[in-house]
Amino acid sequence: MSAPRPIELLAPAGNAETALAALDAGADAVYCGLGRFNARARAENFTPDTMAGVIELFHRQGKKVYLTLNTLIYESELPRLVETLGVISNLQPDALIIQDLGVAAIVKKYFPELTLHASTQMGIHNSAGVQWAAKLGCSRVILERQITLEELKEISDNSPIELEVFIHGSLCCSLSGRCLLSHHLFGAGGNRGVCKQPCRRAYDGEYRLSPADLSGVAFLPKLRKMGIASLKIEGRLRPPEYVWKCTRAYRMLLDAEDFDAETLQNAQTLLASASGRANDSGFFDRKRYGKLIDARRSGVFGIPLGKVNSFRPGAITVKLQNKLHLGDRLRLVPPDGGEGETFSVVSMRDASGKLLRARSGATVEIATDRRAGKNFQLLKIGENGFDFSRRLKNLPPRREKIDLHIEISAHHWRISSPRFEGIWSKSVDFAEAQRHELTAETVREAFSAGAPETLEAGKITVAIAGKWFAPASVIKAIRREFWSEIAGKLLPEADKSALAAARFFADYETFCPVAGKDVTKKIDTRFYGFLPENDVAAEKARFVTALKNGRLIAAEGLHALNWLPAGAKNVVARFPVAVANSFAAQLLAEQGITAVEAAPELPAREREMLAKKSPLPLLPFREVPLLVSRLPLASGVWHDAAHHAFDVGVNEENLSVLSAKSEVLQNDDAVNEPRHRCQ
Repeated sequence: MSAPRPIELLAPAGNAETALAALDAGADAVYCGLGRFNARARAENFTPDTMAGVIELFHRQGKKVYLTLNTLIYESELPRLVETLGVISNLQPDALIIQDLGVAAIVKKYFPELTLHASTQMGIHNSAGVQWAAKLGCSRVILERQITLEELKEISDNSPIELEVFIHGSLCCSLSGRCLLSHHLFGAGGNRGVCKQPCRRAYDGEYRLSPADLSGVAFLPKLRKMGIASLKIEGRLRPPEYVWKCTRAYRMLLDAEDFDAETLQNAQTLLASASGRANDSGFFDRKRYGKLIDARRSGVFGIPLGKVNSFRPGAITVKLQNKLHLGDRLRLVPPDGGEGETFSVVSMRDASGKLLRARSGATVEIATDRRAGKNFQLLKIGENGFDFSRRLKNLPPRREKIDLHIEISAHHWRISSPRFEGIWSKSVDFAEAQRHELTAETVREAFSAGAPETLEAGKITVAIAGKWFAPASVIKAIRREFWSEIAGKLLPEADKSALAAARFFADYETFCPVAGKDVTKKIDTRFYGFLPENDVAAEKARFVTALKNGRLIAAEGLHALNWLPAGAKNVVARFPVAVANSFAAQLLAEQGITAVEAAPELPAREREMLAKKSPLPLLPFREVPLLVSRLPLASGVWHDAAHHAFDVGVNEENLSVLSAKSEVLQNDDAVNEPRHRCQ
C-alpha cells in the first residue's frame, strides 16, 4: 500500500498582510476573498490588483491561492456576479470556493476554466452529498464541521474527489448554511457574509450558543492516514500574528512524521499564545458534544486583559491581567457580549507617566474614542511586531498565464491559444526517432519555462503525429522564437470576460417563468437536510421506494439529489437546499426537480424577481428554524438581552433547533427593505 500523499495546510487570509504571514509560517495555500460575494464581507479583503500580486507571489513559490465566492446570490445581483467572475477568471486562482448552486451553473457554462470547490456553507456532510458535488463539477468538498471522525472516515472511503476539513479555529453552533439567527435579529446573515455573531451573546444571562474553538492537534495522525487532501485553519477575520502562529504550529506538526514531545509542546505553546477562547476537540469526538459549550464563559474572541474600572471621554482605566504594548490591537465588549468595538493602542500611561509597555498586574489608562462603560471587557486581539505592510509594496507584478495547444508533425509546429488570433507555425525537418522519441511531457516541460517576464505558460496540451527525434536545443530555439513573436499579439484578457458576459446576458434573456406559480399538492415524504453517514444506505432505499410509489418527495439536502434518476417528476427541493436565483432553479430543473423553495433570507422584492425568471414554480412560504445544531441545547423559552424570545427544542432530525417565538423585522443587508422570513 502506498504512503498517503502530503496533506495541504490551508491558512486564512483576510487581507494581503495576513497572506504574507501565512506564507512565512509555512502554509501550502491560503483562501481569501475579493470585496463582494464572500462569506467574510467584514474582513478587509483584497483589491484585484493586490490579489494579482499575492497570487503571483504564491505561484512563484509553488503555493496555491483559493478565492471565496461563497454567499447566496440574489437575482438582482447576477449581472454584478458575472462581472466579478470575469475579474476572477483573469486572476487565475487555483480554485473558486462557492456556496450558491447558481454560481456553479454559471461558472460551468461561461467560465469553465475555473476550478470549483464546494464551500462548507453548502452543508455537505455525507458521502452522497460529496458524490453529488462531484457530479456538479467540484474537484473538492469542504465538509460540514459537525461530523465525527468515524463519519469522516466513511465519507473519505467513498469520496471520488478531494476532501477538506477544518483543523483549527472558531466553530459555529449551527449546521453550516442553516443559521438564520443573525439575519432574523439584524438583517445581516451568514449566508450573505455579514453575520453579527449573535451566538456569542448572552441568553438568559448565559452564553448558551457559544462553542469552544476547535484544536485538532490530537487528530492529525488519523487524518493523515485517511488521505484528507487539505487541513483548514479558520480565521479570515483574525490578525496576521494569529494566522502566523497557528499556521506555524501546524506546519511543525505536519512536517514531523511522528511528532515528539518537544515538537508537540512547542506547537501547543504557539497555539495557546494565539488563542482567546477555550479549545476543544470540536465535533470530531461525539462524546464531547455536551461539553463544547460552557455557558458561563463569554464567547468573545481575544486574550483577556481585564474589565474597565473607570472611564472618561477619550480614555479607559484597566487593571491588566496580561501584558500590553503600544501598537497592540484591542476589543472593548459590553457585559452582555456581542462583537464590541476594536482599536489600536496609540497611547497609555500609569501614575509615573507614558508607557511603551505594561506588565500584568499594572493599572493603566488607555486612550480610546470607543464607547465604554464600567465592567466592559477589554481583550487583546492582535500583538505589535507582526507588521507586513512594508512588504506589500514589493509584491511581484502579475504574470499572465497563456494556455497553449501545440501540434507537432515531421515538418511543422503549430501553436494556438484563446489569447491570440490564428495559428503560430514553424517549419521543421525532424527525423524518425530510433530511440529518443519526442514526448508530450518533454514539450510541456520546455514551454513551461522561458516566457517573457510578464507572461507564463498555463495549461499546455500537446498532439504529436508520428514518432520523431527533436534535439533539446531545437525545442528551446522554437520556444524562444514563439514567445518573442507572440508577446505583442496577445488579445486583452478583458475580451475573454466580455465574451463570456455577452453569452450570459443573451441566455438570461431567454429565461421565462413557468405558467402557474402556486404549488399546492401535499408533500407525502420528506428527506431531511441532515443525514448521518450511517443512515445513508437506508435513506437511499427509502427514497427509491417513495419514487416507485409515486409519492411527492421533498428533498431538503443536497445528498438526496444524488439519488434522482433520469426523468424524475415528483421531487421538489426545499431549504436547506438554497435557491436564491434563477440559475440555481435552472440547475435543479436539469436534475429533475419540479419545484423549489426560495431561500428564507430573500427579501420580498428579490423573491418577486426570482419568481419572474425562475424556470420552476416556487413553493409556498413555511416556517423554518433559525438555528439547527447537533449540540444538545437546553429545551425551553430563551431570551436575549433585548428581550427577544426563542423556542428551543428537538426536531424530526433529532437535532437541536432554535425558532423565533415572536416576529422581529429588520432591514435586509443588501436591499434595505423589511426582511420576510418563511412563514
